Amino acid sequence: MDRDINLTETFSGLNKRDEIIQVAGELFRRLGYAETSMKDIADKVGILKGSLYYHFSSKEELLNEVIPGGRN
Repeated sequence: MDRDINLTETFSGLNKRDEIIQVAGELFRRLGYAETSMKDIADKVGILKGSLYYHFSSKEELLNEVIPGGRN
């Protein structure tokens, strides 16, 4: 699968948390959940991997935000 997709331009204008959710959703759809790493998501958003953990405690928590109805 193509890991060099440019999603940053697509999701510009969103706040960082929403941008992360949008980018993660796109990567999960294109690469699959298991094949998408937190580093993949961070790289596409343009932040450090550790910065993702400011917004989400885990990849599973992020997935729960991506899936419709996943937000509590």
